[in-house]
Amino acid sequence: MNHPAPEPCEIHDRTQQLGRQVFNATAAANNPDMVYPDWPADVALPNLAHREIAAEAAYYHYLIQHREHLGRDTEFQADYELLDWLSTEGADLRDYQTWSGDPEEPLRRSDRRRSR
Repeated sequence: MNHPAPEPCEIHDRTQQLGRQVFNATAAANNPDMVYPDWPADVALPNLAHREIAAEAAYYHYLIQHREHLGRDTEFQADYELLDWLSTEGADLRDYQTWSGDPEEPLRRSDRRRSR
């Protein structure tokens, strides 16, 4: 079944919604005590990082799909610069998400071999 292509304003609105989901998931992952204020003090709070990773992946995947409509929008310029940088490094978003940030370390997942 073919669905009509979304209008540019719908694409922009959906991208902003996904961006808010990333922001909220990041805030929750960094402050799980705010998400679960009634959590028992003697029990460790749950790790919410997986939600942040999933939200970020959905956001960047959507940006990739709609680069034609969003690529020149200054609101998303930094995100496209990140995607372009990852591409030039031969990496993907998962590589970036698992990278330590150390410039001495390669931008690769631990489950991949280094390229020679």
